[in-house]
Amino acid sequence: MTNARVFIVAPPLARDERAARSEVWRKAVQKLAEEAGMTVTTYRLSEVKVRNEGSYLVMNGIDASKMYKTMHRGNCAVIQVGTGARVPFHPRDFAQKRNTMELEQFVRYKAVFSKVHGRTSPDDAMAVVAAQLTSLECDDERDPRCLPMHVFDPSHDHVACPLTDAVKVRAQYQGPKIRTDRKSRQWHPPRGIPHGSDELRVRGRVLRAGYHWDVKSAENTSDLMTTLEIWKMPPGSYLNVSPDAHVRSGQSSAVSAQLKYTLAAKQPDRTKQQRRGKPR
Repeated sequence: MTNARVFIVAPPLARDERAARSEVWRKAVQKLAEEAGMTVTTYRLSEVKVRNEGSYLVMNGIDASKMYKTMHRGNCAVIQVGTGARVPFHPRDFAQKRNTMELEQFVRYKAVFSKVHGRTSPDDAMAVVAAQLTSLECDDERDPRCLPMHVFDPSHDHVACPLTDAVKVRAQYQGPKIRTDRKSRQWHPPRGIPHGSDELRVRGRVLRAGYHWDVKSAENTSDLMTTLEIWKMPPGSYLNVSPDAHVRSGQSSAVSAQLKYTLAAKQPDRTKQQRRGKPR
């Protein structure tokens, strides 16, 4: 598993028995991954308290964006320590649980996912990683699993996405060439040769350099959101969106989409540690 990455998503440090147990698990996972020659990065969750909803653990939007982009550049696994980890798909208003999704849903189809909690051990989690890390889980660029689902349709967990029935694919996504998201925006594959030199990967499948979608606005103004940014899309505008959720304004439209908000200028990167283990 040399040259692979493991992201450990762990609860915040605290002085209680549960936090102490989670930290023991985290350290055990890190040790196993480093012994296997993997690069390990740990991200800490933050506790968000909401009136009438209690509290939940959420990942920082900058951390989530960085992790998601890295997942498209090699074999990656995400191991959740404990339970309840969530990721914001609304970078500005994540203090409402409905604007977040489960971590497992966020990384689905882009990385191996495993958990360490009371019923599974660090060894169990690493066994899942070893079994699935190098498997090919994407057919080609037309495979809907290439989509950044938290941008395309965060309100639905696409667990049935790897469909082999072409009729079902067309019914759900309007066919492999043009897909319509939850806000009636159309996602078109690039015409001709994609621009850009970055070769992204989706679970073992290498995509054409610069592959992206031209996302055309709906009839009404809408906001396109990532974990990091909010883009305002008036009618007639379009954006370039890559499988790793990188967004760029379209250049050949009379009406321009505008960057309405970015989290990058608001909060620091909170990566806690990144270390390269030695191969066995």
